[in-house]
Amino acid sequence: MQYGQIFGDSFRVIWREKKLWLFGLIGLALSSLLGMVAGVAGLNFQRNLISTINQEMMRGGRGNPDRMVEAVFGSLGIFFVVISLVMLGSLVSYVINLAMRAGTIRAAMRAWQGESVSVRRGSQEGVSSMLGFFGIDLLWAVLPTVVVIGGYIVMFGTLFGVGAAVDASGGSGDAIGFSILGIMFLAFCCFAVFGLIYAAFYAVLAPMMYQSLAQGRRSFGDALSEAWTLGKANAGPLIVFALMVWGVSLLLNILVQVVTTPFVSLFMGDWMANILQNMEGPVQTMPAPNYAIMIPGMMALTGVSYLVTSFMQTFRLTLYTKVYAELTAPKDLGDEEAGEPEV
Repeated sequence: MQYGQIFGDSFRVIWREKKLWLFGLIGLALSSLLGMVAGVAGLNFQRNLISTINQEMMRGGRGNPDRMVEAVFGSLGIFFVVISLVMLGSLVSYVINLAMRAGTIRAAMRAWQGESVSVRRGSQEGVSSMLGFFGIDLLWAVLPTVVVIGGYIVMFGTLFGVGAAVDASGGSGDAIGFSILGIMFLAFCCFAVFGLIYAAFYAVLAPMMYQSLAQGRRSFGDALSEAWTLGKANAGPLIVFALMVWGVSLLLNILVQVVTTPFVSLFMGDWMANILQNMEGPVQTMPAPNYAIMIPGMMALTGVSYLVTSFMQTFRLTLYTKVYAELTAPKDLGDEEAGEPEV
């Protein structure tokens, strides 16, 4: 398999059919907007909270601690309403992005074949794969959750049992502490090993599951079965592609950090200085002009993150669309007779 060619052609396909990026932009638009709203709401809550503290206790207010607590909790109402709306909106955003992810695969499949991209057609086809995509997402979310929860139960049960045994045998506090540290270190190693194994299985199997479901038009069960077959036969190439995608994401994020760090320091510096000052002395509200600078700055950063994340989603799905097509293409009998290795 030509790693470099597929990798480079993925960029060229997206450049030629720029509508592919629209799937990522549409799918992640609402979540980015909600993140921006949550950030602004958090800043306003912080400012209102400090103002409430000043009014009730620190700056000649009524000075009644009970009234201050009442005022503080009263100011939480709007904040909780905003957060609840953000959570509800995040669920809607996730559902939309399910369709857009599947639609990206269908549109990318045609783009690789030289056809033009139709956002409307891709979106309609993506809707039919939404439940399957949700099932795959749920599978990869439930598995580590169950393992981690089970691991914590075993770890705390072991800690309690060892501590009780050492205490019953008349052991010292140092012995109990040493035993606890040893168990926690062993648990950390186990979680680290599980994380690596999970990442490897996800890199090999998950992309093929999504592709088999959307591009191959398989049922949920057949998609899992085909992904397992392809993953076993092509684990090496799939891990290489996963590392390449991870490398592109890392480079883009580093570039964003380098470009935005000077800009961020302009509006984040005052915010951090205000927090440190409040920790050391009388509580002070940040001046309104500083907030007027911070909010547009936060919106700009959210916008940059939105563009990078949406592009990476499009690029990853476009690349794996070609990889899946290569792995499932009929084998050339002439190549097999010539003894060429099977990818």
